[in-house]
Formats: sequence, C-alpha cells, structure tokens
Amino acid sequence: MDFASLMSAEISKSKSPPSAESTKKYLKKAELEAQRQEAYLQEQTSLQREREAKLQQKRKRDEEEAFKKQERDEKRRRLAEESRIRREEEEAREEAARRKRLGLPELSTK
Repeated sequence: MDFASLMSAEISKSKSPPSAESTKKYLKKAELEAQRQEAYLQEQTSLQREREAKLQQKRKRDEEEAFKKQERDEKRRRLAEESRIRREEEEAREEAARRKRLGLPELSTK
C-alpha cells in the first residue's frame, strides 16, 4: 500500500459518523458510575487471571525443580553406594594380600 491509500483510509475513518454513545453531551452520574464500575470489574478479572497464570507457572516450575532435585539426590545416593562397594572390595583385596604376605589363612567370604 502506498502513502496516498493509507491517508485516504485514515481520513475516511475519521469522517465516519460518531456513535450513539458519544453523541450525548452529558451523562448521568449513575451512567458514569456504572461505566467506572464495569471498567473496574474488567480490570480486576484480568488481574486475577494474570495472578492465576503466574501461580500456575510458579507451581509448574516448582514441580520441575522438585523433580530435578529428586533425580540429583537419587544419583548422588547411587554414586555413593557404588563408591562404598568399590572401597569395600578394594579393602578386602588389600586385606587378602596382607594376610597372604604374612602367611595367615584366608578369611572366608560372606
């Protein structure tokens, strides 16, 4: 679209007849109050929806973080268990070598 067509569209919009609401010169206080109240209610409902959306996102993040923490703890526990088993096996080999070197009988394995 070129500039001339855009300008003509804007001019035609501005020349359109005013709506019935804006033709009233004066508004009753009750009408003003009703409009204000309606705007307030709309704003409050939108704020409430935003709060609920934020809480939902926070809840989701918290659940994901708890799941990741559980996975990390499980991995840490598993690695600690594997390390303990390796350490015990190494100690048992060292003890068997020491007993053999000293000429003591082997210990029976459990």
